[in-house]
Amino acid sequence: MVSVRFTTGAVERVRFFASRLKWSRFAHVTVVPDEREEALVRGLLQALEAFGGVPLVTVWDNPKTVVLARKGELIVWNPIFGQVALDYRFAPELCWPRAGQQKGAVENLVGWVKKSFFTCRRFHDRADLEQQLTDWLRTVNTERPSRATGVIPAVRLAEERARLRPLPIPAHAYALKTAVVVSARARVTHAGREYSMPPATIGQAATLHLYEDHLEILTKTGARVRHPRTAARASLLPEHRAAMLDTVRGGRARLYFQRQSLWELGPVAEAWLTELIHRRPAQWRHDVEECFVLLQDQGPTSLIPALAWGVDHGAIGAEYVRTQLARTMATGA
Repeated sequence: MVSVRFTTGAVERVRFFASRLKWSRFAHVTVVPDEREEALVRGLLQALEAFGGVPLVTVWDNPKTVVLARKGELIVWNPIFGQVALDYRFAPELCWPRAGQQKGAVENLVGWVKKSFFTCRRFHDRADLEQQLTDWLRTVNTERPSRATGVIPAVRLAEERARLRPLPIPAHAYALKTAVVVSARARVTHAGREYSMPPATIGQAATLHLYEDHLEILTKTGARVRHPRTAARASLLPEHRAAMLDTVRGGRARLYFQRQSLWELGPVAEAWLTELIHRRPAQWRHDVEECFVLLQDQGPTSLIPALAWGVDHGAIGAEYVRTQLARTMATGA
């Protein structure tokens, strides 16, 4: 991790994953969002694709994303990382405390990236940083001879690739797998976010497959549900909401379910509902029912901006939401 001050004055802590082939000295560096398991795995797989194959052995420092504990010569691997090693068939080795040469090589790679790239450049913003990183990697890998070998890394990489094995799974197609259970609310929770499931799967064990741009949840009875990766607190599919509503008995319980479905859209919906109940204490139930129908028909991507417009303009009610949705559809805005 390195602290970067952009020319705009903003300061950001930038995390990166760096790797290098030992013989050719061909390097790969990618900016990652955090220091969790998925960031490490995605960074590793991108590096393997850049190298053009998988080496027999990879050498690592001792982060928790790789190793959970060491008891003498016994190593407790992080299960997510361990599965990647099995899937891509490489042998991970750890830097041992007394193996100064091993640990130094890993630390020197990180120091080299910081000194040769981050500390001697200025960046306008994150996009500029990533573009400059791409250009720098092209220079050090394909134009400039390595200090260690005196040869351009790309030249030696052409020979080294003969000893690398093809990736068994393309990086974009690799899924991190996690065991989950469908809750009583027909939800699966992962990384603080909820994902809806059919009511028939309540209580079932399942496996969550986490891809770069989406996730799939597979139950042991054969149900398969796909959700987008989302920054929202929940991804609730309309067919699951409708199915859950059908299981709810009693008008009061159904109204609570509809209101909760709107509330889960986030802060904008929370503000809209709070204002609605304050302004229309005798009518808000009808507005909630109407907006639930709009949620099912239009989806959260369309409904949330319409709710935000209502909050901003003091136009609180289902009729204003419907009008704003129609206006947006007519203008294509």
